[in-house]
Amino acid sequence: MLRTLKMNPAQLGEDLGGYLFENSDQVVGYNVVKGFLNLVISDTYFMSFFQTLTSSSKFGFLEPSGDQAVMVEYSSPNTNKPLHFFFSCFKQIVLAKKVNQPLIIT
Repeated sequence: MLRTLKMNPAQLGEDLGGYLFENSDQVVGYNVVKGFLNLVISDTYFMSFFQTLTSSSKFGFLEPSGDQAVMVEYSSPNTNKPLHFFFSCFKQIVLAKKVNQPLIIT
């Protein structure tokens, strides 16, 4: 994208962050650090998203299809850095937590 637009990463981050902040109710803040765009997502959006996600009886389960392999990636937070939650990191932590829970039979 940068090569196509011929922009530097910091300027593109500022432009994208400003646009999302002005035009999306879900983005309540942003900053750009060394060309990386960090978005602040609203609490109401996160709560609504996770309530919808966890209300499904199939949450955390995957029906295998054929002979396809399934890879599970385990992630843990780096205790030497501030903890940040965005979909990629948060998704990995939630999946790892779900996969590593023992099966409880009631």
